[in-house]
Amino acid sequence: MNNSIDFLDIKLLLLYFLLFTVVLVGGWLLNDVFAVIMSAIILGYAVSRNIFKAVVFWFIWFFSYGFYLSQSLIKVDIISTYIAKPSFLLLVIFIFSLLNIPESLKNIKYIKTWLWFLFISLLGLLYHSQMPFILITFSSYLFIYLLLLNKKITATQYKNLLNLIIAVSIMQTIVSVLQVFNVISTTRLFQDGRGGVFEETLGADDAAMGTFFNSFVCSWFQSLIAVFLFLVWAVTKKIKYIVIALIVLLQYTVVDSKTVLAVTVLMFIYLLYYLSRNSSFFKLNMRKLTLIFVMTSLIILTLYAVWDKYYKSFDTSERGAGAAKVVEIMQTSGNIVFDNISYWGKIRGFQYIYTDFLEEDYLNLIWGYGLDGYHFNGKMSQIENMDNPIMRLDNSTRSRSGLITNFAQSGIIGFLLLLLTFYSWYKFNVNIKINNKIDVVRKAMVKIFLLFTLLLAFLYSLSITTVVFITFIALVGILVNYGKLNEQT
Repeated sequence: MNNSIDFLDIKLLLLYFLLFTVVLVGGWLLNDVFAVIMSAIILGYAVSRNIFKAVVFWFIWFFSYGFYLSQSLIKVDIISTYIAKPSFLLLVIFIFSLLNIPESLKNIKYIKTWLWFLFISLLGLLYHSQMPFILITFSSYLFIYLLLLNKKITATQYKNLLNLIIAVSIMQTIVSVLQVFNVISTTRLFQDGRGGVFEETLGADDAAMGTFFNSFVCSWFQSLIAVFLFLVWAVTKKIKYIVIALIVLLQYTVVDSKTVLAVTVLMFIYLLYYLSRNSSFFKLNMRKLTLIFVMTSLIILTLYAVWDKYYKSFDTSERGAGAAKVVEIMQTSGNIVFDNISYWGKIRGFQYIYTDFLEEDYLNLIWGYGLDGYHFNGKMSQIENMDNPIMRLDNSTRSRSGLITNFAQSGIIGFLLLLLTFYSWYKFNVNIKINNKIDVVRKAMVKIFLLFTLLLAFLYSLSITTVVFITFIALVGILVNYGKLNEQT
């Protein structure tokens, strides 16, 4: 196996970091105009079939879009809803690159399953008189995955894309810190579920959302990149990947995503277990495994220590309580769940929705409320109000979950097709033959991160349309072809 996974290039990191900064500052200065300029650049490269540059600028815009929305930099609805919407722009790039997608991929099982899911979802949207455009957003993960298997993208260009994603991740830590100290505004607009919007200034505990729209999405994105960098370090033994991973994880020192932090800690523990079970692939001896264990422990302890100081600085309800109070609250939530497991919202939520399907309309069993029919101030609130009073303590106890949302949107048939699509995609990727270190990292990424993403989607309101999930799928797509091209050379 060769060392071709060693992709990190400081010059490329600085280049993409600068380009990303220009896009963010451009939004502050020109608002809608800059959003239109970015859309025009992406479309121009797509139409001219310069797929790599179209993808580069799409990624930069994709990672900036949430920032534009949260800072209200786009004032005209038609621009944010249609012209500059990343999923719509991605569809255009995908259409112009169709001829360069390998024929062998067109009959893959997960694609057929996804098409069936789209068909059921379309029926649900039409039945509930909802706009079908949301199907494009839900298909973004498939579009980007197939797009990155394009035959026109070279090994060097895949390397560039990896550096771009790492540069964006470093930016999340910097922007999050600026948001917590209110250098960057933490006021954002929310949909009220009735066609209107309301403005809210986030507290210090939710402000660290980077260039995304939610702090927990930003944190899980950082976890994705950190796990990827640790895996790359495990096969290259180059300390620069550890240094960047630690910079990425610093975002957790300014965020209040308790559920995400807990799942991240579990994921790093599992990462250690995975490395030990597959030490022959990673060429790790006991000294290296011990080093990983010590580093993982130090990361966890450091995050806890800074987290503790953070809470003592910003806690308003009980000044100086620190992380100990937060841990106490988490323990209380855990005790409530285990003592009343049959009433746990994460389980009962599926039952509430199933019962509502039967009472409201039997056909909802097939396609749910529609992909655009389950909102916080609409049906979701109605379902959550069914929770047992003892389960309304916090997000870890109530029936708020990404998987419950998917079930509500898609119905029984649609939800099963969605899960089958993910399972088929998982099997497709782990069964690809391992020929080099890139393949080792890719397979580990799929086995580790998909598992814990589904766990987080069960415990928290993480959706398959979020930036982090689409980035994960994109990262795997990059590694699939990057590995093949490096093997050929």
